Amino acid sequence: MLVIILTLMLAQMMAAIEGTVVSTALPTIIGDLGRRDLYTWVFTSYFIA
Repeated sequence: MLVIILTLMLAQMMAAIEGTVVSTALPTIIGDLGRRDLYTWVFTSYFIA
């Protein structure tokens, strides 16, 4: 049971870190894409990949 809880905690931590990475890079990515309406697609494509 402890292994399952630790695994879930690690997965949540990694998701939070990845979200921070995308948020930090988002202004540059949106600038390169040139369209603000693609904002949600950046997060979606990152988490799917």
